[in-house]
Amino acid sequence: MRNRPVLVDTDPGIDDAVALLVLWRHRRIETKGILASYGNVPLSMTAANARRLKKLFGWEIPVWEGASAPIFGKAGKTADYIHGEDGLAGLGKILTPAPDTPIPEGEDGIEAAYRRICELGTVDYISLGPLTNLAMLTRRHPDAWEHIGRVVSMGGGIDIGNVTGNAEFNIHCDAEAAAEVFANAPELWMAPLNITTQVALGIDEIRKLTEGGGELHTVFRRLLETNFKNCTEYGEPGSIMHDSVAVLLYIYPELFETMRCGIAVDCSKERYGKTSVTSVRQNVLLPTKANCRGLLDRIGECL
Repeated sequence: MRNRPVLVDTDPGIDDAVALLVLWRHRRIETKGILASYGNVPLSMTAANARRLKKLFGWEIPVWEGASAPIFGKAGKTADYIHGEDGLAGLGKILTPAPDTPIPEGEDGIEAAYRRICELGTVDYISLGPLTNLAMLTRRHPDAWEHIGRVVSMGGGIDIGNVTGNAEFNIHCDAEAAAEVFANAPELWMAPLNITTQVALGIDEIRKLTEGGGELHTVFRRLLETNFKNCTEYGEPGSIMHDSVAVLLYIYPELFETMRCGIAVDCSKERYGKTSVTSVRQNVLLPTKANCRGLLDRIGECL
């Protein structure tokens, strides 16, 4: 079957950078746009980081600025304690971003993404950050769901969290948006913390993978070594590849065991952002097990 066009929604972020590298290596032609979001760091930084990575890869792809805050209220805590103040381990001072992608007068990034989706007919939508952009896009244009074949989301966890005991970061950023997307997406593939936290690069593997020299290896050595240091200080087993797992779920689904279910997102104050398995709707493909060594090997092949 021919690969569908892809739009990627992201908040770079170190693990987002690795996920974009994997997508560039495997689906560079099919990927038709990057929609930046607030999340790991503020929108102004994530959009610049997406353009920095685009330039580093030599990737001819538009980058649009999406939401700067959740649907209701303002952006909360960032994850700069993992990714660095600029989201890229301080490399924002060194890497020059590609120029802004022009959009028609009176149009914002979410409108530009919607227009591109309609032009392409049917796309797969990979979300590596909060689901605010997609919720806003489909609120404005409910017909967009007719053009989205599959949503792939890094987010959530089943009886596990990393912001609270109940909630994962991306869902906790905007639980209302996540609840809308999980309820309305015709088909959604979810990469939860239960799986992503098992996919971690050790320091020796990072150094081996990035020993080739050249700008790309130099950049990713710094990113991954910083991520390793910060992740292990928080008790994690290594440089966690959350977002790459979502991209690899999309590209290599055979590396996962999955179940079909529904997912409910709790928007109550007490359990804000908690994701739970339900029997309602059955529109979610949820991994229950993964070939972690196989996933790490696929990431390593991209470096």
